[in-house]
Amino acid sequence: MSIHQKVRQALRFFCSWPRTSHELRGARIVKVMPRFVILHHEMPKGSSRPTHWDLMIEVDGALRTWALESPPGLEASINAVELAPHRIDYLQYEGPVTGNRGSVSRWDDGTYEIIPSASEELVLQVDGQRCSGLLSITAESGEDNQRFNVSLRKS
Repeated sequence: MSIHQKVRQALRFFCSWPRTSHELRGARIVKVMPRFVILHHEMPKGSSRPTHWDLMIEVDGALRTWALESPPGLEASINAVELAPHRIDYLQYEGPVTGNRGSVSRWDDGTYEIIPSASEELVLQVDGQRCSGLLSITAESGEDNQRFNVSLRKS
């Protein structure tokens, strides 16, 4: 498809979009699910940090991030450390990380929904290529509030 055809297609979509409350009544509302990605983060030789997997979930325009010791597997409990939020660009990024911090490659991606929980854990219904089910993120007790356990189970 040429660039001109793409522009015409986008304009047709925009021009057909409802603009009044009367037109909106009949419009179909589509719920956009937040996204997640798991990146395999290979560290350079001699790095003080080991190679790990970064679990990133889209929250308020940023990616809340945990470094996992291993990729999520069914019924396995994985140690994790919460990292600073990352840029939303990492949802699509693969390649070298700035500052000679290795490189990342996509291990899994998809959408998620938060499942209400009475406990202190964050429970997500994930729908990815490799991970599908309930992903639980639970803070470890103790003074270090950055340590977590992550587990995946069938829903």
